[in-house]
Amino acid sequence: MEITSNYWDFADSLILRKNGGVFAVFEVPSEVLVTIDKRGRERFKQTAFSAFSQLSVYGDFELHTIPIPIDLYERFELLRQDIDQDSGTAPLANLMMDTLQEKIEDEIEFLFEYKHYISVPLKSNNISPDLVSTLKDSMSFYKKETLKLLGLGELPPLNWYEDWQLKKNALKSALHQLRVREVEKTELEFLARLQFLRGQFYDKETEVDAIKNCIDNIDDTNIYFENHKVLRLENKDDDNLVACFPIVDYPKNVSSIHLQEELQLLDFPVESIYKVAFSADKGVSSSKKKARNKRKNLGNVVAEIEEDGDIQRLEVLEAHQMLVDYQEKVESKEKMVEFLHFLVVTGDDEDEIEERYDILSKLIANLGGSLARGYADRLYLFYKGRFTELLDKKRESYVQYTSLEGFCQNMFFVTKEVGNKVGFPIARIDNEIASWGGDFMAALQASNRLVFSNLLQANKMGIKDKITNNPHVAITGATGNGKSFLTKLLFTLNSFLKIKSVYIDPKAEMRSQYMKILKEYEEQNIHEEVQEYIKSIHFVTLDMKEDRNIGVLDPFAYIDEKTTLTEIASVLISTVLDKDDSKKLKSYLLENIDKIWDRKQNGETVGMLHLFKTFEEEKDKDVSRIGRYLSKMGENTLLKLCFSDGSNKSLQSDNKITIFEIAGLDMPKTSKYEDMTDTQLRSLAVMYGLTFFCADFGERDRTQETLLYVDEAWQILLTPSGRQLLARIKRTGRSFNNFLVLVTQSVKDVSTEDDGTGFGTVFAFSEDSETSSILEHLKIKEDDLSKAWVENQTMGQCIFSDVFGRRERITVDGTIYDPITPLYATVTTNLKSTG
Repeated sequence: MEITSNYWDFADSLILRKNGGVFAVFEVPSEVLVTIDKRGRERFKQTAFSAFSQLSVYGDFELHTIPIPIDLYERFELLRQDIDQDSGTAPLANLMMDTLQEKIEDEIEFLFEYKHYISVPLKSNNISPDLVSTLKDSMSFYKKETLKLLGLGELPPLNWYEDWQLKKNALKSALHQLRVREVEKTELEFLARLQFLRGQFYDKETEVDAIKNCIDNIDDTNIYFENHKVLRLENKDDDNLVACFPIVDYPKNVSSIHLQEELQLLDFPVESIYKVAFSADKGVSSSKKKARNKRKNLGNVVAEIEEDGDIQRLEVLEAHQMLVDYQEKVESKEKMVEFLHFLVVTGDDEDEIEERYDILSKLIANLGGSLARGYADRLYLFYKGRFTELLDKKRESYVQYTSLEGFCQNMFFVTKEVGNKVGFPIARIDNEIASWGGDFMAALQASNRLVFSNLLQANKMGIKDKITNNPHVAITGATGNGKSFLTKLLFTLNSFLKIKSVYIDPKAEMRSQYMKILKEYEEQNIHEEVQEYIKSIHFVTLDMKEDRNIGVLDPFAYIDEKTTLTEIASVLISTVLDKDDSKKLKSYLLENIDKIWDRKQNGETVGMLHLFKTFEEEKDKDVSRIGRYLSKMGENTLLKLCFSDGSNKSLQSDNKITIFEIAGLDMPKTSKYEDMTDTQLRSLAVMYGLTFFCADFGERDRTQETLLYVDEAWQILLTPSGRQLLARIKRTGRSFNNFLVLVTQSVKDVSTEDDGTGFGTVFAFSEDSETSSILEHLKIKEDDLSKAWVENQTMGQCIFSDVFGRRERITVDGTIYDPITPLYATVTTNLKSTG
C-alpha cells in the first residue's frame, strides 16, 4: 500500500484515483431512534442489510463514521440574527448568548456530531470507458509514471466524471433505503483532507482553497512516530497524537451487539472505519474453501481435546463450532463478508491516548470482543483509513468473517437527537433508563448531547426532515418536577426573538416574584441586563375593584368579526348559567346577538349589557329572568370585567412582552359542573375572556409572530366551553403566526377527542399513574422498558417530542444562567432552616 496520496481528482460524490479507479461516496444521514425503541432498531438493521445486499455486485465497500466538530459560534450567530436588538430584552439576550457559548465550551470538552459515509468502487462492463484500461493501454500511462518519478503529475482526463454519472446514479438508487445524499466536490475534498487534521483546529475554507490550488495538499502533513508508539500529526497551526486501534476479535454472538451505537455514547470522539469485502462464492479464495480448510485443520485438535479432556483448550472447540456455523451459512447461500474494523482516536499526549484505549478496550470486552493496541500496524492502519483504500485480504491479522446479517448487528448510521439545529441550549439528552435519584446535575454532567430549542421554527417551511408544521406546544406533568421552570425558561429565551410574548398567569405569582428580584438587584447594583429585561415587561393586573378595568374583556369592545364575537359571547354566557337556563336561552341567543351586532355596525357603542337588556325585554318570563340575572352579574361580581356597556377599550397588548394576571380568581379544582361554586364558574368565564382576548390580539397581524402561554390550562379545559375555546385558538394559530404554549398537569388534557389539531411539540414531565397515557400520546410502545424510561425521570427531566417526530428523555439545564434563575421560583417561605 502506498503512503503517498492516490487521489487524482474529485467530482460530486466521485473520487478518481491515480491508478484510474473510480469510487462513489455518499453521505448516509443518521437515523434518529428513541433510546428505548427496540423494534425501530430491528427494522433499521434490516434496512441496512437490504441496502448492503445491493453492493455484492461491486465486491467491496467502505464505511466511515467521522466525528465532526459542532460550530457553536456559527449556530449562535444564526440565532443572533433573530434577536430583537431594538428592545429592552437585547442587553440580556446578547449577554446570555455570549455566556452560554462560554459555559458550554467550558463544560463539554468535545462538542461534535457523527456523520456517516459509504464508499463503493464503481465497476465497468464496457472496456473502452474504463479509465484503468484506457490508461494502461495507452502511452499516457507510461508518461504518467515517468512524470511521477520526476515529481510531476499529469492532469486528469477532461470531464472524466461524465462517463460515471449513470453508474453513480444507479448505485445511489440501489442505496435509496438509506436515503443517501451526494457529497459535493469541495466537501469530498475536505473529507479527504480531514483525515490529516484529526483532532486539530483548522479553518475549513483555507484547507479547501489549498486543495483547489494543488490536490497533493490533501496529505500535506508531517507525520512521524513519537516514542515508537503513536503517530504525531504536525500541520501549520496545530499538532496532536493519533492512534488506530484494530478490533482483533468480535463477539462469538453478535446478535444486538450495537457496537456503533455504543461508541457514540462516549464523551470523546471516536472515528470508526470498516473496510468490507463480500466473500467470493467460488475459487481458491472463496469463503466456502477457506471455511472447509480451517475446519479441517481444527478437526484433529478437536479430536485430541475430546480424548484428553483438555478443558484449557475449550476455545478451540468454540472456534470449531463457529466454523461449522459459518460453513453452513456459506453453503445455504447467505451473503458473507470479510472486514477490517478499526477505531481512530486523538489526544494531546500519550497518557490521553492510553486512557481512551482503556475505555474503548473495556467497552469492546463488555460486548464480548477484544481491541488491540496495534503498535506495529498503526502507520499501516492510518493510511488504510483513507477513502478508496480497500480491504487487503492477504493481510489477515485483523480480518473478521461473518454473514452480512451478522455484520449489520453493529447498528450502523443511528444517533440520538431531539430539538432544533439552531436554537437556545435548554437541556441535554439523557442516555440512561435508570433513575438519577433526583440529582439532575449528575444527569447533566453525564451527557454531552445538547438539546437546542427554537419554538418559532415549528411552522417555518423549508426545514429539512420536519414532519409537522404544527406550531403549538404542550408542557405537561405534576407540580414539583420542573414543569414551571422549563415554561418560564422558554418564555424568557423566546422573548429575546423578534416576536411578541403574552403570558396568562392565573396563579398571579410572576409579577410579585419578578418585582422582588428587580428590587434586590437594584439595591445591590448588580445584573443590570436582568433589571432592564424585567422593566421591559408590561405587567397587567385585572382587578374588578378598579373602575378602569370594568368591561376591558367585553367581546363587543374589542372583536370586529361577527362569527368570532358570537362564539366568545356564547361561551361566556353558557359558562355562568346552569344547563336548564342555557337550554331555555338557546333559541333567543343568536338572534339577539345579531341585533346588537347590527347596532355596533351602525356605529353605536354596545356591550354585553345591551345584549342582556334584549333578553330582559323578551316576553318569555324565563328568558327575561335570565337577562336580569346576567345584568346583575355584570354589576356586582368578577364578571364586571367581561359584562359592560362596551365603552372601555383601554386594554391593549402592544408591548413586546405582556404578563396578565387577574385579582380575586377562584378557579375550580374539579371537572364536575355540579360541584363548582358560582364564584368558580365566574372565574372560569373571566379566564375564558382573557384567553380569548390574548389570542385575538395575536391574530390581528399575520406578519407578527406571537407566543401565547396559557399556564394552569387544565382549569380552562375542565368544561366543554373551555376546550372549545382552546381548540379554536389552535385551529387558527398557524395561519396567524400565533403559537399556543399550553401548560397543564396531565397529558390527557392535550389528547381530547373533540380536537384533532394536536401539538407539534410536547414536553411531558412525570405524573403518577399516567405512564400509559404519556406513552400512548407520544406513540411509544408500552412495555417494561418504556415504562421504566418514563417513570424513572427525576426532577428536571421530561420526555421531549419535537416537530421532527423524535422523542428523547432530556434533563433541563437548571444552571443555564444563574442571574435569571430566581425569577422562576414558585415557592416562598419565611423559614430560615431550609438548607
